[in-house]
Amino acid sequence: MVTMIILTKKFKTDELIGIGLSVLAMFLLVVIVSLGLNNALSTDEGYTFHLMGMSYKDAILTTAGDVHPPLYYILLKFVIGLFSPGNSFNIIVGKLFSLVPLILLIFFSLIKVRKDFGWLASGIFTFCIVAMPRMMFYNLEARMYSLSVLFVTLSFYYCSMITNESNRKNWIIFTLFSLLAAYTHYYATIAIFFMYLLLIYNILSKNKNLIRTWVLSSVVTILAYIPWIYLFVSCSKYFNSTQWTQPTINNIISIFAFIFSPIKDVYEFKYLLNRSLNMTFEIFGVLLFVAFVLLFIFHISKRNKENGSSLTFIEWSGIFVLFSTIFFAILFSFSIKPMFEVRYITPMLGCLWLSFAVLLSKSYSTKKIFAPILIVLLLVGFSHGVTFIDFKHHYDESISDFKNNLNQIDKNDTVIFLIYPWAEYFVEYYYTGNKLIIWSDTNQTVLNGEKASKNGNVLLYDMGVGVLDPKKGNYVNTTLIIDGFKLENVSRLIIPDYYRYFTNHVYTIKPQ
Repeated sequence: MVTMIILTKKFKTDELIGIGLSVLAMFLLVVIVSLGLNNALSTDEGYTFHLMGMSYKDAILTTAGDVHPPLYYILLKFVIGLFSPGNSFNIIVGKLFSLVPLILLIFFSLIKVRKDFGWLASGIFTFCIVAMPRMMFYNLEARMYSLSVLFVTLSFYYCSMITNESNRKNWIIFTLFSLLAAYTHYYATIAIFFMYLLLIYNILSKNKNLIRTWVLSSVVTILAYIPWIYLFVSCSKYFNSTQWTQPTINNIISIFAFIFSPIKDVYEFKYLLNRSLNMTFEIFGVLLFVAFVLLFIFHISKRNKENGSSLTFIEWSGIFVLFSTIFFAILFSFSIKPMFEVRYITPMLGCLWLSFAVLLSKSYSTKKIFAPILIVLLLVGFSHGVTFIDFKHHYDESISDFKNNLNQIDKNDTVIFLIYPWAEYFVEYYYTGNKLIIWSDTNQTVLNGEKASKNGNVLLYDMGVGVLDPKKGNYVNTTLIIDGFKLENVSRLIIPDYYRYFTNHVYTIKPQ
């Protein structure tokens, strides 16, 4: 359909730019996937594949105890059951499955966004969802982020359509995708709550006759979500967990780096590329943030001067949905219980870039605004592609080194991993030996080092959790005690996980 339109119509310059951006985005997608797809597992993906080995019932009950709803895991388990013959291929299937929501969103942009807002808005949005910072990181990870981006973005789009035309179709689609989003990610649930607030505000301002429809949609969504709320309250470990900490000023500031910078994440990619190139890419991120703010200010001031009108719903509400969700999460973290993770804002990024795309497309007639912002957008998109490919290459090599190191372990050796609890399944995926001890807050372990060392080596993999006493050369933890033994450093591995760098020191433990 879209191909026929392209072949039979003469286009204006702005439409050609939009088509060019769409083609460029798809070219980048092919290149990034070709060079970035691999079998290397991240720590969170280890948990995903841990669930894939369970029955549907057990997987649902287990994830009820986790911090994410079950829809993504259910769908992935079904897909893996259809297409995956083995563990190695499971990883590829899981990562490719996360590409499907992105591809669906691209089709939606080329068909629906193009129809309602034109080729230029469609092209900008397509380029943004492929090339903007963090988008490809989560579109090639076997986690729920890309699916939540799809559902939240479609919910937002039809929320916007309702403010223009409140028909049955728009309400049904909005309600359906709102429910799917809520069953995919809890931050998506918060975003949906704010969308309903936006709708009731719009209804009270313009057409109070729609209150009954709004109430009906709200009740349907709540009733359909109650079963999961019950399971979450009954099974979740969140309420008793101590792993969550209060967000810091640095965490809050890093939100902007997470959204706009092609090189800076929650944790700095300090091992990637080179220092001067890193700095250049960070400058691109600052420029994109400044461009975003200036674009927003430009449209507000321009419309106030010309006719006193304000931004349209879709032009500002995507920004509102993202930052109101962030504000709620931070407020909840400080006032009730910590729940903030910067990467959890990912589901709302599609809303942000859709508002941005519509705003930028409407700036086309003002070339001194449109052209520089488009150039910055392209610079950030390409530099993010370079960063992503470099990261995936480095990560694949690091995991290969890690696996080679594990393969050298003798069957009689005792292996201890000092690791964060959520990385437990990552370790168990790669190390299948029998004598394995995972340190965690809930695993009460006192090691008899002398007994263990009689049968073979005692190896300690420290991923930054242990507390080393440099004078005594031993580890003393509340749950793991290795006392009276000296540690000899055997090797040092760097595992650049998506969210942090594990500096993995490998020690042998011997009696003093």
